[in-house]
Amino acid sequence: VSAGENFAGEIQFIAGLPSRKASFSEVLQQSWNPRSQLDGDAIDRYAAAKALSVVGLDSDQELLRALMNDPDSRVALEAAGSLAKLGHSDGLTALLHSVMNPATDYLRMEAIFIISELKSSKLHHEACEVLFDIAKSVQLTGDESRQAAIWGLGFSGLCDFEKILDFLDAEDESERTHAIISLGGVLPNQIISLIANIL
Repeated sequence: VSAGENFAGEIQFIAGLPSRKASFSEVLQQSWNPRSQLDGDAIDRYAAAKALSVVGLDSDQELLRALMNDPDSRVALEAAGSLAKLGHSDGLTALLHSVMNPATDYLRMEAIFIISELKSSKLHHEACEVLFDIAKSVQLTGDESRQAAIWGLGFSGLCDFEKILDFLDAEDESERTHAIISLGGVLPNQIISLIANIL
């Protein structure tokens, strides 16, 4: 198509080829440092905060703590999550705060998902306790975040199957359903025995 030509939607289509193959050799030689993105826009800061959960060092604690006060609440939440993934309890505390008092409503669920990812963190046990408390929270009665917390305790999250047993007889049918499904297909013998005793 060139300037001045007509193009009719749903009648014609356009196809083309690049003038040459892209060369990625230079790009593959480069390294990306998330710390260099902290002065960027909200998307750059978000990506940097998230990446620091994987490549972050103890020396990045203060960077992440500063990002927990970012004006973009999504960036602040990711910074708290990265801090928690690196084993710092103030990150987990901030995540719990985001569940109980979210800056934006949808961030409540996102905070639960992040807590559910702490299986390999030093805070695994504490994260299990936090999700259990969220799932039992009277303040959140009727909110789907309780179901998400139950799910997060299960096989796709923290794998604390014993805590899930408390929800097999929950009043809320959706919570019961989440509890049953979150047990997954392969359970440790100890949990199977506990379930048999309940039944």
